[in-house]
Amino acid sequence: MKVLIVDDEPHLIHAIKALVPWQEYDIDKVLSATTAAEARELLSREQPQLAFFDIMIGDERGTDLMNYVVEQKISSKVIAISGYSDFEYVRSMLVLGCVDYLLKPLERTALLAAVEKAVNTWKEDRRKNDDARSLLHQINYLSSERRHTLLSQLLSPAASQAAYQELSSLSDSFSKADTCLIFYSDLTFYPSEEDAAFQRSFTAFFDMMKTDLESRGLGAAILRHWNPHDAAVILYGRTDRGLNSVQTAVSHFRRQSGYPFHFGCCSGSNRPEDILSAYDSARRAFYSMEVNQNGRTPLIAVLPGFFHTIPPADDRNEAQLLSSIMLNEEMAITASVQQWLSGMLLSAPVTYGAIKRISTDFETMYSHWCGYFTERYPGFTPGNASALTPCSLFDGSYHFQAEHAASRCREILMELAANLHDVCRSGDVFRQIGSYLEINYNQPFDQTEYAELFHMNKDYLCRKFKEAYGVSMVTRLNEIRIGHAKKLLRSSSAKITDIAIQIGYNDEKYFIRTFKKCTGMTPNEYRHSK
Repeated sequence: MKVLIVDDEPHLIHAIKALVPWQEYDIDKVLSATTAAEARELLSREQPQLAFFDIMIGDERGTDLMNYVVEQKISSKVIAISGYSDFEYVRSMLVLGCVDYLLKPLERTALLAAVEKAVNTWKEDRRKNDDARSLLHQINYLSSERRHTLLSQLLSPAASQAAYQELSSLSDSFSKADTCLIFYSDLTFYPSEEDAAFQRSFTAFFDMMKTDLESRGLGAAILRHWNPHDAAVILYGRTDRGLNSVQTAVSHFRRQSGYPFHFGCCSGSNRPEDILSAYDSARRAFYSMEVNQNGRTPLIAVLPGFFHTIPPADDRNEAQLLSSIMLNEEMAITASVQQWLSGMLLSAPVTYGAIKRISTDFETMYSHWCGYFTERYPGFTPGNASALTPCSLFDGSYHFQAEHAASRCREILMELAANLHDVCRSGDVFRQIGSYLEINYNQPFDQTEYAELFHMNKDYLCRKFKEAYGVSMVTRLNEIRIGHAKKLLRSSSAKITDIAIQIGYNDEKYFIRTFKKCTGMTPNEYRHSK
């Protein structure tokens, strides 16, 4: 087995190498990298079973490497390394599949426990994969099922080339085809499994289309086994006949279900060996489709001549949402949701891609917040709020209205705020105030305003806060701000003035004095220190 240690601090790499008895864990090769670029090259070439990623690696984050591992389908089991102030990044790492995390300075007991956990997880996954491969070998003799499996694997970057070669040897119609068309639909835009009538109708439609295409040697209809919400159709050979079959099936399903179901289609005819780029083109065509076309939604969508750019998420809107949840005030939550949605819908017209982005970003935020509250407030439970799927953002007539989407978001967040409030009423209110301070550290600070927000006397607030945290609110705020400043000084080349403004100080000289008081050195001295 192999392990890769990625950290921009060589002494930490040396410490991990020295503290772990690698041979006891069947690890015979220890690799290291001090930059993200070097780490990517080693991950791709060596395919290590274990990896350690620091949260910050030079100018890049450990989450960037985690995304690379996920996208490249590298089976490494990753352990995150973090300072105490980086916990939100750690949470992002865990969401992406990190198996454990370690806090600096490293403790040998915790380090060995994390290594053992990662090794055991990797071995268990290997056993499951071996079992899966064994089962696959047992069904390979069923040629029709095998062909369908291979067609599905054509859409997987890791398996596409091998699947293409095997299909070419097993299927005459595929090997003789010189063109192909790919269609894609995201099923999260349609009713969930709880809607039995829709599911029965969809299953009948998809099975009928699959049977027709495969019996005539025109292609295949696929529900990807690793993501059952992705529906795809592959046509090869006589794509004109296959296209007619797909259009007829979709038209019939629309009339039967009442939903404007559509596929995105790749641009033009593609060679079978270019099927992955065709699949990506079909996905982009699906998400580029405009919503609310009043019954004129095409059965098959192709890529437009231009793209509607989806604006990047604004971290300030996310912070405002979280702040309103902690205040448990309906008007504040309503206003924050409307502002967040407005930021997500700046581009016009609204596309399926924009709706997907709203759903995905909201679910990611919600998951992070639930983890954050669970960590901070013992006894907190998220509740039973339903997921914000793309389908749930449409109203009963399957029209997207910002007001309806805002109402759905508000309902979910109000339940989350109520659950948090129930916990805080039992004695965690000053922990809640501390968290609110951490979230809004870069905003203007006024103790009177905080007292009004949390419905208490200012002197009582200040006295009880100091009892809870051991320092005054101003001192605690400065500690938080200076912590963020230290990260920015080490991870960016931003000017001192810009960093001061970014963390909430409008006076650069005051920032420098406060930084030196907290750290014993000026910001520039800290930036250039080892």
